[in-house]
Amino acid sequence: MRVLRYLKGTLDFRLELKPVVEPNQPAIVGYSDANWAGEVEGRQSQSGYLFKLYGCAISWASLRQDYVALSSVESEYVALTEAGKEAVWLVRAMSDYGIPDKHPVLIRGDNQGALALAQNPGYHRRTKHIELRYHYIRSLKTQGTVDLEYVDTHNQTADILTKPVPAPVLYKHRDAIGIRHPSVSSPP
Repeated sequence: MRVLRYLKGTLDFRLELKPVVEPNQPAIVGYSDANWAGEVEGRQSQSGYLFKLYGCAISWASLRQDYVALSSVESEYVALTEAGKEAVWLVRAMSDYGIPDKHPVLIRGDNQGALALAQNPGYHRRTKHIELRYHYIRSLKTQGTVDLEYVDTHNQTADILTKPVPAPVLYKHRDAIGIRHPSVSSPP
């Protein structure tokens, strides 16, 4: 019912695309987040990612992870890999449209342990159980396809894709994505 009420109240909302081109900044910036063991019955985690092209939201997803992560670091690491796969597709699509970017895709995550794991491809006793396919984010980082950056949890736009959040948090991130009611003017 909560979702239906929200949808009914946002029928007139729209996604505004107002590109902002900043020199020496990547064209594509992504946000990756996870809610560890948030699903009550199976204890699976929820991943979410959002990508912006020149500040405009162009791709997003909310996905239930297909196995039970043993820690928040692991669930965030899996989410980074899912975001990395989407980043590869976005880079190829941009290239196909003749919009190459000399910068790697920047993916922002709010779990420092997961970011450290992705940027340090050495052997880790605590993570040897993680399925091989989730280490894909490491190779993307090593190849220079993506760059990873920490973002404070309060500024993690993908947070709204992983779990229900309080209304003020929802409104903040909704505005950051560019979802607005037609009667409300855009922030400067």
